[in-house]
Amino acid sequence: MKKVTVLIKDNQFIFLGFLIPFIVMIFICVTMQITPFGAYSFLVSDLSEVYMDSLTALKRILTENESLFNTWSQIQGSTPLGMLSTGILVNLFSFLVFIFPKELILDALTWMIILKIACCGITCAFYLKKTFQRNDLSISIFAWCYALMAYTITYHFHIIWLDQVVMLPLVLYGVDKIIKNKKDYLFFTICLTVIFFMNYYIAYMTGIFSFMYFIYRYITLNTSIEKKDFLQKMLAFFISPLFAFGCASILLFPILYLVSNRGGIFDVSQLGVYLRYDFKALWSKTFVGVYDTVVSDGTPLIYCGTIVIVLMIFFFLSYSISYREKLISFIWLVFMFLSVTLNPLYMAWHGFEWPTYFEGRFTYTVSFLMIFLAYKGFRVLNTISTKQIHCVFGILGGIIIGLNFKEYSYIQDENILLTLLFLFLYYLLLMLVKNKVTYKKYGLLLLALLVGLELADNSRMILTRFDSSSGYPFAADYYETYNRINKETHEVLKEDQDFYHIERVEQRSLNDGFGMGYPGISHFDTMYNEKSKNTIANLGISTGNNWISYKGTTPITEAIFNIKYVLALQEKYFGYDLMSDREENYFKVFKNPYVIGAGFAVAKDIEEFDVLGTFKTPIQPFEQQNKLLSKMLGEENKEYLKPLKVVLEKFNNVDKVDEQKDNYTIQHFYQKDTYQKGTINYSVVTEQVGPYYLYVQSDAYFWTDIVVNGKSLNITRTGTTSITYLGDYEKGEKLNIQIELKEKYSDIVQLLVCNVDDALLKKDILKLRQGKLNVEEYTDERIKGSITIPKDKPLLYTSIPYDRGWHLFVDGQSTPTKEVIGGFLGADLKEGKHEIELIYKPVGFKFGMFISIISVLCLVFITIKHKQDRKK
Repeated sequence: MKKVTVLIKDNQFIFLGFLIPFIVMIFICVTMQITPFGAYSFLVSDLSEVYMDSLTALKRILTENESLFNTWSQIQGSTPLGMLSTGILVNLFSFLVFIFPKELILDALTWMIILKIACCGITCAFYLKKTFQRNDLSISIFAWCYALMAYTITYHFHIIWLDQVVMLPLVLYGVDKIIKNKKDYLFFTICLTVIFFMNYYIAYMTGIFSFMYFIYRYITLNTSIEKKDFLQKMLAFFISPLFAFGCASILLFPILYLVSNRGGIFDVSQLGVYLRYDFKALWSKTFVGVYDTVVSDGTPLIYCGTIVIVLMIFFFLSYSISYREKLISFIWLVFMFLSVTLNPLYMAWHGFEWPTYFEGRFTYTVSFLMIFLAYKGFRVLNTISTKQIHCVFGILGGIIIGLNFKEYSYIQDENILLTLLFLFLYYLLLMLVKNKVTYKKYGLLLLALLVGLELADNSRMILTRFDSSSGYPFAADYYETYNRINKETHEVLKEDQDFYHIERVEQRSLNDGFGMGYPGISHFDTMYNEKSKNTIANLGISTGNNWISYKGTTPITEAIFNIKYVLALQEKYFGYDLMSDREENYFKVFKNPYVIGAGFAVAKDIEEFDVLGTFKTPIQPFEQQNKLLSKMLGEENKEYLKPLKVVLEKFNNVDKVDEQKDNYTIQHFYQKDTYQKGTINYSVVTEQVGPYYLYVQSDAYFWTDIVVNGKSLNITRTGTTSITYLGDYEKGEKLNIQIELKEKYSDIVQLLVCNVDDALLKKDILKLRQGKLNVEEYTDERIKGSITIPKDKPLLYTSIPYDRGWHLFVDGQSTPTKEVIGGFLGADLKEGKHEIELIYKPVGFKFGMFISIISVLCLVFITIKHKQDRKK
C-alpha cells in the first residue's frame, strides 16, 4: 500500500494530465447529450462509415470464429486485414467493444474517444516530466494543451488517428533515450512496433517527425558534435524502425501485397509548387473555438492554446537560451509551418498521395512542436522583461484586431473576442506574477485555471459547430437500423444457405455487409483491388476513390456478380420476383431470376475483351455489358440492354453551347438567372413492359437533381458515376426526364436510356448455368464444389476479385489461377466434369510471421546482451 501511495504521489501531475481532459470531455458529452449521457452519438463521418462497422466485424470475427484472412462480406470476397490493419486490429480501448453488449456499443465508442483524448494528456505529461526533469503542475498544464488541441477535438471521430497522437510523446521519449545512450533503443523500438501495428499510414508521419526530433535534440543537447558518436546514435536510431518493421511483419507483409494491388495513386502533377493556404488563414486557426470543415478546402488544425503562442515567442526572446538553439528551433518551426502550406512538402507528409478530405493529417506534430517550444519558453519565463511582455501581448492583440480575419467565413465575433479576452487575462496574470511577490506562489495555479477554462471552451465550441455542420445522429436511429437490417438479411441467409451475395437499395453505410456479416458487394476501404474496382466502374456500377456501392447495377451485372437477393422498400424492383412481403418486415425481398452462381464456364473470347481498356469518353456501360455477356457465351454481340431514342425537348433558363471533340460532342449548359431554376428536359417512349435504366455522363461532376414524370430520383450529383434505375413501366409510356441544375454551369456528354430484352437474357443465362460451379460447401477460406466444362467454354470465371492468395485444386491437382475480365479470379480448365476446391492463404502472412519471430528473438537476444555488458 505504501508503494502505491508513493507511486501516486510521484506521478500525481501525470495523472492530472489525464484527469482534466477526461472531465472536460465528459462535461461536453453531458451538455451535448451524447450517449450514455443523452440521446445522441458521435457516429459521424468515418466513424460511422468505416470504424463502427470494422469494430463490429472484428468483434464478430474474434467471438464467432470467423476468418481474419478472408470474408465474403466485403467487395465480393476479400481479406479484412486491409480494413482492420488501418487501426482497428490494434487499437487503444477497442476491448470496450467486447465488454459492452451490442445494445450499448455506441456507449463504448463514446468512452473510447474520451479515454483516448485523456490519454494524450497522460503520455504528454510523462514525456515532459522525463525530458525536462520537472514534476509540478506545469507538466499537467501543457499536457492539457496537447490532449485538447484542435486536432484531437476536431478529429475525435478518427479513433485510429487518436492512437498515434497518444503514442507520439512516448516515441519521442524513446528518441531521447537513444541520444543519452546509443544502446538504449528498446523502448523506441517497442513504441515504433506498436504504431506500425496501429496504423502504418499515420505512423509514417510520426516516423518523419521523430527523425527531425532526433536531429534537433542531438544538436541542441551537444555543444560540440562528435562525428563518431553522432553516427553511432544515428545508426541506433535507424536500427529501431528496422527491428520494429521486422516485429510487425506478420501484419505489414500482407498489407504490402494489398497496397501493391491499389494501382497508381501517385501523380506528379500533384506536386506543383504553390501555397495551399496563406499564412493569415493559418494564423486564424490559432483562435479559440475556430472550426471550418473537415472536408476538402478546410484549413489544417494547429490550435493548442493561446498561451502556447505567447510562450513560444518568449522562448525566442529569452537571453538564457543560446542563439544556436534558437536558430535551430526557428528553422524547424518554419519548416513545419511550410510543410502545412507549401504543396510539395505537404504532399510528402501525406506519402505523396492527395488526401481526400481531412486536411493536414500530420498537424498533430506541428502542435506538439509548438507546445514543446512553449514549455521551454515557460521554463525561462523569469528571464523575460516587463517591456518584452508589453510588446509581445501588444503585437499579438494588434494583429488580431488589425487584420481582417472576418474575411474567413468560419471566423465569428465570438472567436475574436474570446481570443482577445484570454490574451488579456494571460497578460494580467504574467504582470501580476512579475510585479507582485504575493502572487508568485499562486501563479501556476491561476495559469492552470485559465488554460483549463480556455481549452474547455475551445473544445465545446468546436464540437458544437461540428454538430451544427455534420449533425450528431440519434443513437436510437443506429440501433433501430442495425437491428432491422441485421435481422432481415440474416433471415434470408438462413432460408437459403447457397453461396451468393445479398444487397440493399437503402444503405446505412457502405460497410453494412462487413459490419453485420452478410455477403454484400458494397464497401469502403483504402485496400481494394484496383483492377476489379475499375472493371465494376466501367460496367456502370457506382464507385469512388476508395469505395464500391450497390448502385448502378442491372440484371446483367447482378447475374455476373452473383447477387441473388435484393432488399428494397419499393413495390417493384428490376422486374424481379417478390419473395417476401410480410407485414412485420420493413424491407421487401426480391429474388434475381437471372443469377448464375459464384463461378461458371465461359468462352475464351472474354480474354480478347479488355474492360479496363474501354474506359474512354464517351463511356458506354450498356454496350460494355452487352459485349461482356456475349463474349462469355462466345457468340456475336447481342443487345440484352436495348438503347431507346432520347429526345431533347427543351431547356428553361439555360443557354446551350456545343463543343465538338474527336468522337463526341459536349453540351455545355449555362444558367441564365442563378436565382431561378434551370432545367433540361428529355423524353423517352417505352417499348415494352419492364425495368428502364438511365446513364448520364459528364466531363465533370455537377450538382443537380433528376426528376422522372414529376418524381425525384434523389440524385444530387451527376457525372461519370453510375447507371440509375428509373423504375418499371408499361409499354408505350412517355418518360419525361428533367435535369434540374443546381450550379451555374453544367455539361453533358451523353444521356442514355435502355430497357432489358427479358426473353433473350433469360435464354442466354440458362446456357451459362449449364457450366455453373455447384458449390457443395464453403467457409470464409474455402470453397468446394463441382463443375462441368463444355467444349466451347474452357475458362472458369468467378465473381471473386483476383488475389494470389487463392489456390485452386482441380480433381485434387494444383492448378494455376489467372485474372479474367480485369481483376477477377479465373482458370483454364479441360472439358468434362471436375471437382473444384479453392483455398485462401494470405500472401505474405507466413513469411511475415517468420520475419516477426526472428526479429523478436534477435531483439530479445541483443537486449539481454546489453544488460549483461552493463553489469560487467
